[in-house]
Amino acid sequence: MVITIARTCGSGGHDVAEALSLKLGIPMYDKERLMQEAKDRHCYEEMASFFEEKPVDSLLYAIAMGNSEVDRGKFPFEMIQGLAKEKDLIFVGRCGNVILRGQPDRLSVFLHADDKDRIRNLCEKMDLDEKKAKRYMEEKDENRARFHRYYTGCTWGDAREYDLCLSTSGLTKEDVAEQILSFLKKKRNNQQEETK
Repeated sequence: MVITIARTCGSGGHDVAEALSLKLGIPMYDKERLMQEAKDRHCYEEMASFFEEKPVDSLLYAIAMGNSEVDRGKFPFEMIQGLAKEKDLIFVGRCGNVILRGQPDRLSVFLHADDKDRIRNLCEKMDLDEKKAKRYMEEKDENRARFHRYYTGCTWGDAREYDLCLSTSGLTKEDVAEQILSFLKKKRNNQQEETK
C-alpha cells in the first residue's frame, strides 16, 4: 500500500501524514527522510535540486550531470519507485501522485484549506505575523506548482490528478486521516467486488 499526499502550504498535510503513519503502522517519507535515504544510497548529489523543490532549468547543470532534459527526474523517480516496491509507505509531496501512478494499491490525496485557516496555522506554527504568513504561503505554493510542472508536466492541485481531494478546514488531523482511511477501505472493497 502506498499513500501519496500533496498539500497546499499551511493545510496541515504533513501532520495528517504523520497521523496516518501512526494509525497504519507504516513509515512516512517526507523531504528529510527521502534526503537521508538518498545519502544512505550515495546518490544525494544527483538529486539535491529535487529535494530542495528547486526546478533547475540550466543547460549547464544538465550537461554537468550527464542528464538530458527528458531524464531530469530519473534518479529521484527511480529511488522513490524502488522504495514503494520494497514496503508500504506514505509519501509527502515530491510529485508522488505522478511518480507512483502505476503502483498497485496506491492512493493519491491532495489536501487544501481555506486561506484564513492556512494563514492562522502558519502564524501559530512558524511564529509569523499574518502578512508574512500570507507571503510565505503564496511563495511556497507557487514553488510547489512550478516544481511539480517541471518534473512531471502535470498541474499541481488539479483534482483529476488525484484519487481524493479534501479540505482540512474545520477538521483535526485525526479527522482527515480517518476520512482518507474510510475512502481507502471503500476503494479496496469495491476493487475486491469487481474481481469476484
